Amino acid sequence: MSRLIGVSCNDPVRFPRVVAMNREIFRTDPAAAHDGCGFGYYSNGEALLAVRPKGPGAVDYSQLVDDTRTAVAIMHVRRATVGAWKRENTHPFRFRRWLYAQAGTAAAVEARRAAHLESLPSFLQRNVQGETDAELVFHLLINGLNQGGLVDSLAAGRAVAENLLRSLGELGLTRSSGNVDAPSFIITNGRIMAGFTGSAELSYFLQEGIHDLDSQPERSQTEVDGDARFRAVLIADGVRAPGWQRIPPDTLLVIHENLSVQAFPVQSQTASGG
Repeated sequence: MSRLIGVSCNDPVRFPRVVAMNREIFRTDPAAAHDGCGFGYYSNGEALLAVRPKGPGAVDYSQLVDDTRTAVAIMHVRRATVGAWKRENTHPFRFRRWLYAQAGTAAAVEARRAAHLESLPSFLQRNVQGETDAELVFHLLINGLNQGGLVDSLAAGRAVAENLLRSLGELGLTRSSGNVDAPSFIITNGRIMAGFTGSAELSYFLQEGIHDLDSQPERSQTEVDGDARFRAVLIADGVRAPGWQRIPPDTLLVIHENLSVQAFPVQSQTASGG
């Protein structure tokens, strides 16, 4: 099975522990093969990628992230539909500070691949290195953000959300536009994160505090206080568990830098939530 996960938290040091705490969410079926997995994260303001090749058995991200310190991350396990295994076809994809991973196939975009590639400015065309529809969708969304002056800006989540929804509508990648197979995705610039529910159901979860006390038997009061102050928002596909809230179809959920969340439905393009 494939897997799409995003994490945004308020303490990079405790990131590996929140992954370990949610190990069952972050694991794939041990009986299922995969076509590569990827881990995108940030260090000193730079977007970094770690990629593993295809293979049998489960992917356990609590082992893959090891002691990585990051406040924002995207993780993806791929089951190939467009493009064979190779590093360039493995999610997440990167452009400058932006990272992107997708669940589902954007058949409408893939059907017009040559035309869509031609529509991109040369600096974005050069960055499309693989064969997947997901990488192309990412660059089409980046092109929209670039035209809106948002690629390198510190714009608020609302401006980014409205721009992304506009691009999705223009590309016909929403269910309301008649595309029942619209892909789901997670995108981030390291400050804000957004998850869009298309054909794959996405849910989100607010993690409040660190509760893995058995693995930390001797802790100072400072460590205890830090654990209590920890907050994270997780987005994942295919999760139905206590505390997880479903992101409705055709809705972009934005996680702001302060970890508040805001839902932007496609049709109204008005915000709701906190």
